[in-house]
Amino acid sequence: MQKKTFLMLLFMLVPYLSSFGTNISKQSTPFIGAQIFIEPGQTEVEIEQWFRLLAENHMNTCRIRMFGKYIQTSNGTYNFTLFDTAFKMAEKYGIKVYATLFPDTDFTDVGGFKFPHSDAHQKEVEGYIKNVVSHFSQYKNLTAWVLINEPGTPNLPFDEKFTQEHFANWQKEHRFSAYNEKGYPVLNFEKDKFVVDYHNWYLNWLAEQVRTYDKKHNLHVNPHNIFRLYGLYDFPTWRTFLNSLGGSAHASWHFGYFPRKSYTVGMSANAELIRSGAGELPWLMTELQGGNNLYSGANPLCPTAEEITQWLWINFATEAKGNIFWSFNARSTAAEAGEWAMIDFKNRATDRVTAASKIGKFIADNTEMMSNIQTLNSGISILYNRESAWVEAAQTRGKQNGNGRSIGAAMCSPLSYFEALTEVGYQVSLKEFKEFDFSLNDFTNQVIILSHQIALDDKAIQQLESFVEKGGTLIADGLTGFYDYQAHSTMVSGFALENLFGASPIEFKLKENVFDLGMKNIPYALSAHLWKGTIETSKATPILDKDGNCIACSNQYGKGKVYWIPSPIALGARASKNYSELAKFTIDLLPSQMQNETIHFDRHHKDVFMKSFRSKNSVYSLIINKSQSMQSVNIVGGKNKGHIVFANKDARITANQVTITPEETVVIKWGK
Repeated sequence: MQKKTFLMLLFMLVPYLSSFGTNISKQSTPFIGAQIFIEPGQTEVEIEQWFRLLAENHMNTCRIRMFGKYIQTSNGTYNFTLFDTAFKMAEKYGIKVYATLFPDTDFTDVGGFKFPHSDAHQKEVEGYIKNVVSHFSQYKNLTAWVLINEPGTPNLPFDEKFTQEHFANWQKEHRFSAYNEKGYPVLNFEKDKFVVDYHNWYLNWLAEQVRTYDKKHNLHVNPHNIFRLYGLYDFPTWRTFLNSLGGSAHASWHFGYFPRKSYTVGMSANAELIRSGAGELPWLMTELQGGNNLYSGANPLCPTAEEITQWLWINFATEAKGNIFWSFNARSTAAEAGEWAMIDFKNRATDRVTAASKIGKFIADNTEMMSNIQTLNSGISILYNRESAWVEAAQTRGKQNGNGRSIGAAMCSPLSYFEALTEVGYQVSLKEFKEFDFSLNDFTNQVIILSHQIALDDKAIQQLESFVEKGGTLIADGLTGFYDYQAHSTMVSGFALENLFGASPIEFKLKENVFDLGMKNIPYALSAHLWKGTIETSKATPILDKDGNCIACSNQYGKGKVYWIPSPIALGARASKNYSELAKFTIDLLPSQMQNETIHFDRHHKDVFMKSFRSKNSVYSLIINKSQSMQSVNIVGGKNKGHIVFANKDARITANQVTITPEETVVIKWGK
């Protein structure tokens, strides 16, 4: 009898054990999904309708925020009825679930707290995880636990005892000197370093708590506002306890460094940052703006159907294994009430849903192609580092005026190169300095761009020396290397990059917001922003301005080469809203093989975007026209004849020339 009962129980559990919410990998078929916002007051009929709409529109994944406030009762027990209904309706329509842990917090707390406030609060979080994870991990459609919603905040509660104690314990293991090895006084960035480690600690703690009750399902997080908060994130450490990395890409909140026509560039840069951070882990865009915002968001907008198509394809071309829109339905009360939804107030699909549905169907019809996407490696890596963000914040003293003297320039400058090269069709990567692999023996046909990365330490400089010595090409501009990681200027005490650059600085003079650099015998009208740097060469070849001042240089170092332009030319291009000259100048510095064999446009095309990828044995190019007129672009470096596999308007291709209408997205397959 006991054996029979056991077998019956086992049989009942089979649907849960044979989960269709399978863990994702780099070979998984990518998906499209949306947040289903669950809250009290919703009926079972409504909830079912949303999941049915998802399934009907080729959206096979959802995200559900597991509100502690709606699960925990006043007497300390748990009532899972509301969310059980959601999971069961998702299961009914074959929808996989990403469940976001969201312990009890104030009703008006839209994004959730990022750290516990006390030991007792941490215990409450522990109890919440125990109950929620133990219960919902049984559902066969559960795919992953999102450990926390949008980790990342620079504003730690240092006035709270809990944080103070953690900081004090951390300080015992991290000693800082007020002076460097030469005896110069230096700034102390221990709080910045602690903030990074504090995020690492809490995320890892959350992962450990979940693993206590569920050793099966994926663990995931979605860092947000990455262009402004990148100084907080240590993705290589996160890889040690995550199964996948995600991100949030809300144009309204996160793309303030871009005009709307460049949101394609912002999405691509965001995707590249996360792809690099994920390393060997799969990644997906956990939150993607899907609807209109009224009062929330920094730059209100309603995405067009064309933008939905563009954003989805950009992320998939950057190896994303999924895109989850925020949100399918709108919440009913408080901040963001009635905002962000993909469906209308009558629970009907909008043109945005239809646009996503078309790509969902394309995925279903082209599973092998979409499952094996690998972003092409052109060999061009634009690097940024957290330390430059810290030093920038200290030196600008919090100013946010939108120029080189304010917070953000150390990210906007790399983004300017990214946009310039994207408009020539080059596929470039965007990486935090410590995510680049400096261990290779040969860097021939590899290029690093360091644009206005104002802080470098001796270890980073040694890695750059090794890179160039082994055949790499380094392009550096702006105030790159002006400081070390303690805000000490080696330009004063002995320029740390002189050996590599073959030159040292004389001074940086304030000019204008945008000015002509005036390079002699150089066929480019390069603009610069604010400062004009002059240098003195020791072994490098000088590049002069029309007055005979040395304003740049090239230096052969080992098997490789360095180009140094100590004026912010990328920020100059950005301020002038013209990347043409920066693009042409940069391309001429690339190794000849890279110019001849890497797929790209034959010239710069303002407001035209291209990203290339490989799947199996074929190469594809994603092209988007953000200009207001029809564009014809010639592709060089493509393999054989191309043909269109996806277009949402009237694109056509003749030989290697693509004609594309405004706001159109086209995907081309090269070869047979």
